[in-house]
Amino acid sequence: MGPIQTVSAYLMRACVALAIVANAAAADDVMSERSDVARKSEWSVDQIALEFNSPFSRLSSFSWDYEYRTYQGELPGAGEQTGIKNLFTTSWPIRLRNGKNLLIRAMLPHYGNQPGWQPNIWVEYSESTIRQVPSFNEETEGFVTGHDHLGDFAFDISYGSVTENGLISSFGIASVSNTSEDGSAKRNSWLMGPQVALGQFTDWGLIGMRATHLTDIYGDGPEALPGMHTNETTLELFFSYAYANGWQIESKPTILYDWEAVSGNNWSVPISAGLSRTFLAGRMPMRLAFDLQHFVLSPDRFGPEWLFRFSLAAAFSRYAPM
Repeated sequence: MGPIQTVSAYLMRACVALAIVANAAAADDVMSERSDVARKSEWSVDQIALEFNSPFSRLSSFSWDYEYRTYQGELPGAGEQTGIKNLFTTSWPIRLRNGKNLLIRAMLPHYGNQPGWQPNIWVEYSESTIRQVPSFNEETEGFVTGHDHLGDFAFDISYGSVTENGLISSFGIASVSNTSEDGSAKRNSWLMGPQVALGQFTDWGLIGMRATHLTDIYGDGPEALPGMHTNETTLELFFSYAYANGWQIESKPTILYDWEAVSGNNWSVPISAGLSRTFLAGRMPMRLAFDLQHFVLSPDRFGPEWLFRFSLAAAFSRYAPM
């Protein structure tokens, strides 16, 4: 096990230990005031639907996102590339004594046929590397398709609350560990940075955002380009217009700005429209969603053009936090 994997393992153990301690403290506080049953209030399906979309969700949940991308760009063959990504996410909110929440999320991506640029048989550039590399030799280089592989494992920890009038606020730390072994996706560095979320539950639905900045704190960067750094800001937007019976019209685009990219390759900006339905499978809340995105700004060299996303999520409780 390498140094990054070792540090990541210890950090994840610390997260679990922190969650157990926080949960035990909250449980002691609950028992000292009144019984668990007396304090629980059951959310409606429409309330659960909004919590699924919240940037600081109070649902314990597991989700699977299937994403299919098409690409565009100036590099030869860029418009012929497609990519498949599966993202598995688990969210674990912990209620604290002061009435606020600690939210722990873990994310594991899997790539089906991620395209990459290959300057030689031993090297493969990912999307982030293509945005930053100084130049290409288009006569001897070209695109290749990666095989099935896992991406870098990511996790974040946030502290915040949802007030009685529906105001959402949180701040925390996001991290991406260097666990992938495939050149079309790995950064070859351990990334970390701040994260903040703001939002508002309204009479008609939900609006919010989550901003994250990641930079490398350990590692050498891409193997073929030592000294290259990650310095990226992402802004996830959340909009949900709620109908009855768990139906929602929603938009969840993610804007990316790469501070290290060469000119014309910094921005990725999509517009997004989707539809979701939250329902009960027995006693378990579940959510199905479809989302279509078109990138109105994308890196000149190589970047996404269209994104189709199918999501399936399940929550492990239908009760509001105590």
